[in-house]
Amino acid sequence: MDLKVLLQRIVDFFIKLNKKQKIALIAAGVLITALLVFLLLYPFKEKDYAQGGYGVLFERLDSSDNALILQHLQQNQIPYKVLKDDTILVPKDKVYEERITLASQGIPKTSKVGFEIFDTKDFGATDFDQNIKLIRAIEGELSRTIESLNPILKANVHIAIPKDSVFVAKEVPPSASVMLKLKPDMKLSPTQILGIKNLIAAAVPKLTIENVKIVNENGESIGEGDIFRKLQRISPRAIALQTKF
Repeated sequence: MDLKVLLQRIVDFFIKLNKKQKIALIAAGVLITALLVFLLLYPFKEKDYAQGGYGVLFERLDSSDNALILQHLQQNQIPYKVLKDDTILVPKDKVYEERITLASQGIPKTSKVGFEIFDTKDFGATDFDQNIKLIRAIEGELSRTIESLNPILKANVHIAIPKDSVFVAKEVPPSASVMLKLKPDMKLSPTQILGIKNLIAAAVPKLTIENVKIVNENGESIGEGDIFRKLQRISPRAIALQTKF
């Protein structure tokens, strides 16, 4: 059928409609158009993130930490995206590797890290079951991040969040322990040990690296005593140089 004839028939059909029918038809057309635009543009905008191309590296950090992270990503030519809420995305296969690399450099410095699976404001909730689920989710995400390190075969993170006390003197700080199973004939470097401690401490409010304990599958401490004191003296610049090799 000729296009011109088809268009004329559509015009004639529209003219024959009464006022209410015309308004209803126009409104339906606008609604359908808006829906099509939304379906076409929204998935495209979030496609990489929602469908697995990109994953959350960090979120809810302050501007100074965000700047350090973006500088690191740019210097190492790692693709990234920043969402409107300042959530930083990187290719999914780089998420765990870059988290531990940045943690080895003491980044984030002033923020508690955020992952998409939990919200730190929930730590004050009174719902016991919700807090347990929250902690388990954090432990799982941290374990997967730590397992991205080449020497590690398996990691099991346990976080202990004490109940708040009305007596300041009796307040017990949170603590964390990590049980690592290393691959045969492999060991962790000092920067990797520091990275694990920093990453876990940064994920839990009020948790310090001194209260993060690492043990191997035999229960032997890793990164304690003199080794821990040496780790604390490693400069961020030296760490950054070591993580490139």
